[in-house]
Amino acid sequence: VTMFEIYGGRCSDLLHDRAPVTIREDGAGKVQTVGLTPVRCDDEGALIAAVEAGNDSRTTHATAMNEVSSRSHAICEVMTTDDAGNDVGSLTLIDLAGSERVADRSSHNRQRRMESAEINKSLLALKECIR
Repeated sequence: VTMFEIYGGRCSDLLHDRAPVTIREDGAGKVQTVGLTPVRCDDEGALIAAVEAGNDSRTTHATAMNEVSSRSHAICEVMTTDDAGNDVGSLTLIDLAGSERVADRSSHNRQRRMESAEINKSLLALKECIR
């Protein structure tokens, strides 16, 4: 399993002390995450523990709507292998940062307002990618 966050234009490995991660596209057009280190999970308990540890490492802040609001996008990939160690498949889970309406952000300080604007901008970019 791997898990990283995108926050403020930077990527961090949530399972390895927030080590920097670089996202690039290779010559074949495949996205590569440089600096992201997988954690081996041999059973369901280890997988749940890894996902919980990654989630606990995410960037969060109190907002007007939520005491502990995720301020980053998190990407968790679970890769499966057969007994010979060959890749069999993968499952990618994405948890998007919380967005808020402008009216709900009026009591935020400058940093929270800028953060919220960045989150909303990235959500709009994602919407365009999906479209």
